[in-house]
Amino acid sequence: MEWARWGDVQAIARLLTEVLSGLNVGVQVSLKESTLHIFCIPAFDPLGIAPIPDKEVCLEAILPQLEAIAPQGILAATLYGQKAG
Repeated sequence: MEWARWGDVQAIARLLTEVLSGLNVGVQVSLKESTLHIFCIPAFDPLGIAPIPDKEVCLEAILPQLEAIAPQGILAATLYGQKAG
C-alpha cells in the first residue's frame, strides 16, 4: 500500500489486480508522464472469446482505490477495456 501511495506502478497494478480478481478482470498498468493507463482484460480467457470487461463495473472498483491511495506524481488515470491477446 505504501509503495502504491508513492506512485509505484507495480504496486498499483497489484492492488488493482486484487480488487478486480473477484470480477474475473485482470489489469495491466503503465505510466506515461503523469497519467496512469489501466487496461482491463478478462482474467482468464484461453480461447479469446470472453467479452471486454464492463466499463462501469471496472470504474466502480478502481476509482475508490485510486482515491484512497492518491498516488504521488500521478495526475490522471485513463481506463481501457480490451480483450486479451
